[in-house]
Amino acid sequence: MRFSDALGTPVLSRDDAEHLGKVRRMLVDVGQRRITAVHIDGRKKKALLVEWDGLAGFGPDAVVVAADDALRGPADDHELAMVSGDLDWVGRRVLTDGGDDAGVVEDVEFDPSTGQVTMLVTDRDTYDADRLRALGPYCVIVTR
Repeated sequence: MRFSDALGTPVLSRDDAEHLGKVRRMLVDVGQRRITAVHIDGRKKKALLVEWDGLAGFGPDAVVVAADDALRGPADDHELAMVSGDLDWVGRRVLTDGGDDAGVVEDVEFDPSTGQVTMLVTDRDTYDADRLRALGPYCVIVTR
C-alpha cells in the first residue's frame, strides 16, 4: 500500500463503530523504517494520534482503532512537527548522503499489516527502505 492510497481513509472505533475521522498523516521512525503512529483528522480541533500498535486493522476501506483510549495528542516536538505538516514525505526533496540531489518524494510504500516502510518513490527513482537515513524539515536523506 502507498501513503497516497491510505490518506483520507476513514478511521473507525472498534468499541462503538464511531467514525473518528480520516487518516491525515503517518509518523515514521526512519531508524526502524516503520510507521509508529497515525494522525487522525477528525472533528476536533486538537490533533489525534494513535500508535500503530493501537490499531486493530489497516485496510484499503477503513482503519480500525482497537480501543478509544488509544487516542492521544502529540507527545513531543517531533510529533507536533508531524501533525503540523512540517515532516510530510510527499513533495520533500531527496538528497543522498553524499550531497547529491536525488529528486522529490512522490510516495512511500508500506506493509499495511505491519507498518513497515518498504520503498521510497521519487520522481526519478525508487529506493528500498533500507537506504533511508533521515527525514527532516528540509529533505529526506538516502544512501547512494
